[in-house]
Amino acid sequence: MTKNKQSVLAWAVSLVLLMVLGLLVTVSSAQDVEESEVPATQGELAVALALQKESDVSSVTVGYPVVYTVTVNNTGAVSDTVLAITDTLPLGFSFEAMLPSSDVATVPLESDGTLVWTESFTVPVGEDRQVVYQVHAGAVGEAENSVEAETSGGGRLAPASASV
Repeated sequence: MTKNKQSVLAWAVSLVLLMVLGLLVTVSSAQDVEESEVPATQGELAVALALQKESDVSSVTVGYPVVYTVTVNNTGAVSDTVLAITDTLPLGFSFEAMLPSSDVATVPLESDGTLVWTESFTVPVGEDRQVVYQVHAGAVGEAENSVEAETSGGGRLAPASASV
């Protein structure tokens, strides 16, 4: 091979290598842009629902009503939907009625002292929603009552409880 042909071949190989490197840099840059432009998922946008439970009395008398208020508060960056609320009543307590101040009007399903509301509701950013209901106290002594909620954006919320 002559020196001139070797120079042309070396030049062609160099040109091909430069084109391949340029193509790799372009593909790498395009991937970086695509990843940064992908919208964040709802979970990444900080869904932050909190569950609280309160009762209207600090101690119960058998045969008297107790009013429970379950509050779902949204301090996150996006709205979220509560799909279900499950409340395990203390032994001897039973559901009586939903109260007018409740944001949820549907009567829960009741089985073996467990109440389940399946009417879904949305909690907008910076707001809260309340489930307010009355139960009948059928037992004496201190009673712990716990509640859980399932959401569309974050799975299960940390349980909340109230003691009477």
